[in-house]
Amino acid sequence: MYSSYQPPEEYAGLDRTLRTIERFNKSAAVAAENGLQFGIHNHWWEFELLTGSDTRPYQVWLERLDPAVFFELDAYWAQVGGVAPLDALAALGSRNGTVACQRRSG
Repeated sequence: MYSSYQPPEEYAGLDRTLRTIERFNKSAAVAAENGLQFGIHNHWWEFELLTGSDTRPYQVWLERLDPAVFFELDAYWAQVGGVAPLDALAALGSRNGTVACQRRSG
């Protein structure tokens, strides 16, 4: 199971990002207690720079999330957020479970 959406406000600064990560870690623990895995699907705001910082929320994920948490990289949203999808995939490494690809026009 995975979290497919957290509103952008949940990543409005490092403090909010850390609180979101705490919730994700608690969710991962409950999932593990029930024989499940927990993961995260991204949108663009997890790849934008945190206000007043040179750090992006996904980088904080990699430092602070339980190593059992997996990722479903949405390549389109990573690109919109300012990170090349292949760079994001390399950073997520073996924790990336799947890749979502979409094409947008307009």
